Amino acid sequence: LLILGAFGFFLKHTAESRGWFVTEVPYYTYLPDANGIRVGTPVNMMGFKIGEVTAVTALDFGSRNSWDYYMTNNYNVFVAFNVRD
Repeated sequence: LLILGAFGFFLKHTAESRGWFVTEVPYYTYLPDANGIRVGTPVNMMGFKIGEVTAVTALDFGSRNSWDYYMTNNYNVFVAFNVRD
């Protein structure tokens, strides 16, 4: 019984330190360019790391329309990242 309790404590402590049960929310935005942004780049807010970039892709011109907001403002890069709780 003592060994099972110790193993449970170890498992709980390991899960908290590695963030296994932390809620992640996907978020995305469009940018004019992606200078210095790569997959895995940390996302910081007010000096704290809140997540990391998961996808950086350029928008193809065929899928955009001339009336599209992103086309008229030259937001050509799609950036997706996960925000952790």
